[in-house]
Amino acid sequence: MPLKEAALIPVASISEACDIDEEREFEIVSAENEDGQLTVSIRRIEYQGAWDTVLEVTAPLTPEIEFKESSST
Repeated sequence: MPLKEAALIPVASISEACDIDEEREFEIVSAENEDGQLTVSIRRIEYQGAWDTVLEVTAPLTPEIEFKESSST
């Protein structure tokens, strides 16, 4: 995994982002290369989780907007 994909917040080493025995979700971000290795990302999962939290927190603050069809004249 590329270091930049190890965590949402930049880390100096992958071991700062997760332990070797830790089970984590990740996203596959590229197909297998010529060595048969995939590129995976924990950062993208954390990024989506952060946005989900923002949407949950701000939902009560967001006014509901109702759209009505205008009548043709």
